Order: sequence, then structure tokens, then C-alpha cells
Amino acid sequence: MTDEERCAVFSDRVIAGLHERLGLASNPSLELVEALRRICRSSCGQAREVERSTDSPYMTTKELAAHVRKSPATVRSWRHRGLGPRGTRIGKAVLYRRDAVAKWLEEREQADEIGRRAT
Repeated sequence: MTDEERCAVFSDRVIAGLHERLGLASNPSLELVEALRRICRSSCGQAREVERSTDSPYMTTKELAAHVRKSPATVRSWRHRGLGPRGTRIGKAVLYRRDAVAKWLEEREQADEIGRRAT
């Protein structure tokens, strides 16, 4: 099964699940189905893009944002305020070493008093 076929199956399952949970008596409109399929295809494409990029020792701002579940604007703000992991500007892009990101996250976890108490 190709990635595109997997995305189509996934989107159909999402649509069926939403239809069932909402208790809709009739079938969803074709426009709704197509919109959901576009979203699912987009999500599948983004996942493939991230998977392909993991063999590089560097992360882009967008990849780092996805990794920490924040927006790219937040990551840029952290960088400008000296709060995020150290990045290196290459042309217009800012790249972050994966090992530096892991170290930064580890430091954040160690500095989180409440998080340490919860374990």
C-alpha cells in the first residue's frame, strides 16, 4: 500500500468516526469529505517530510517547533530572547543541532521543579 493509499484509508476512517460520534443520520456532504481528505493528506505529507529529515544532524525552525509542539514564531522568539537551544544561521535559515536540542530539553526538564516532584 502506498503512502497516498494509507492517507486515503486514514481520512476515510476519520470521516466515519466523526460521522458516528456526531450521530449524523445522513452521509456527510461531499465538500466536507473532500476538505477532511485534504487535511489528512497534508498531515501525512508533513509526517513524511519530518521522517525524511531525521537523518540530518540538524533541525530547521519548523522541525524544532513541531518537535516541541510550539509554533515557529515561538521558537524564533525563544532564539531572539536567548531562551531556546542555540541555533546557527545558514543563509536565511536557522539550523539547530539535534544533540543541542536534546541537551536543551534535558536542561529544561532538570530545571522544572514541579515536573521533578511529579515523578
